Amino acid sequence: MNYRFRTQPRQVHLIDLPILGFVIVTLMVWMAPFWSFADLFRQVWPVWMAGALALSISTFLLRAPRRILVSGLAFLILVPAIGPVFFVERGENWNSNDRGQDVSFATHNLWGRNRAHDLTADVLIGMDADILALQESGIRTRSIHQALANHYANEVTCNRAPVRIFSRLPVTESGCLRDILDENRSAGEPLWRWDFPAAVWARIELPDGETFVVISVHFTWPNPLSSQNEERINFAEIAQMFDQESLVILGDFNAATPSSALSRFDRDLIPVRRTQSMPTWPSQGRWTNEAGNTVAIPTMFAGIDHIYAGERWITGTVEVGPNTGSDHRPVFSRMIFLEAESAN
Repeated sequence: MNYRFRTQPRQVHLIDLPILGFVIVTLMVWMAPFWSFADLFRQVWPVWMAGALALSISTFLLRAPRRILVSGLAFLILVPAIGPVFFVERGENWNSNDRGQDVSFATHNLWGRNRAHDLTADVLIGMDADILALQESGIRTRSIHQALANHYANEVTCNRAPVRIFSRLPVTESGCLRDILDENRSAGEPLWRWDFPAAVWARIELPDGETFVVISVHFTWPNPLSSQNEERINFAEIAQMFDQESLVILGDFNAATPSSALSRFDRDLIPVRRTQSMPTWPSQGRWTNEAGNTVAIPTMFAGIDHIYAGERWITGTVEVGPNTGSDHRPVFSRMIFLEAESAN
């Protein structure tokens, strides 16, 4: 008697579906330096990392098949963040021997759909920053500007962009950064040279008579990344017209660790980034304003609001502020502007 044996079909497990999804995510994370669309996956890296760790732990607890594969995927998603998180240049930190001027800064994207204007103004006033840089600061947020104007002696605006700077310290010069680009652009240059972020600058005078330039900037979304690339290139070129050792750049960069987009900002800007993996978006204000539901727990997972400062600035503190009703959280920093002899 002849027997015929049939090969049993391979069993498909429910766990295979999320594993397949994380295989695709892992490929995208590793293709980020070469493909702008894939870099969007790195922008939300904490989401994938949390999901990969949860899936890895679950597969081991349930003794599910392919748990080694899941752990390998989690490791591969982790690796691209090691360098940007742990080995990026951070600038000097304050110590008791540093002599200079103590200046506090804050940056905040007010968000055009923000409805909690009173809350926003109260939080920003309570942060008590010497210099306040704002983005998405237009007609819709006028009541916030009016409240802030009662607490700041100087307000710098740009009629070409919804960005502004409030300062308690004297302002000696100011203007739209785009105007500098237009003045230095020659005829016949390619169209990409017209790509420029919303940006305003001000020269601030310290009590000892020294000055420094501060810029409030808002870069476009990283999709399409090519547009953000051109904005970054043009901005970095114009920013070099100011003294780099004393320059401070604050704003919404729409680029988060460990994206290739943020690494390009770190490469092209001479001042050093002082914000390190500090999530600022999306804050509870996004859900409260758009869905009408009050969210009690912090919901941020992407740090896209940053502070860059030149070599004469020593970092004291950098922290993320509370919910303001915006979809962003404000960022606050206290820094020391070194005396000239201490900086050399």
